[in-house]
Amino acid sequence: MRTVFYLKTGAIFFSMAVFAIGIIHLVIGGFPAGLLPVPASLPGKTPLVYLDGIALAGAGALMMTKKYRKVGAMLRRQKAYKVRRCCAAPWLGS
Repeated sequence: MRTVFYLKTGAIFFSMAVFAIGIIHLVIGGFPAGLLPVPASLPGKTPLVYLDGIALAGAGALMMTKKYRKVGAMLRRQKAYKVRRCCAAPWLGS
């Protein structure tokens, strides 16, 4: 019975962390160096930072709601996959 409580609590804390990281992207205006090393020579880096921040904050907000939790989790997963492939591992292609 306690497992359900822990799962719900963990989901809330995870969604709050994703939301906070999105807000950090928007406030700083750059990728936090410890989270995702992005090369400085990346073209269009500034718009990518703001789009990434909006996507993370939106995914975190959706995951906080019970009705749209799965949609938020899928958005966060898709965003993370796309950014990792184009920025952190460019040798993989797009």
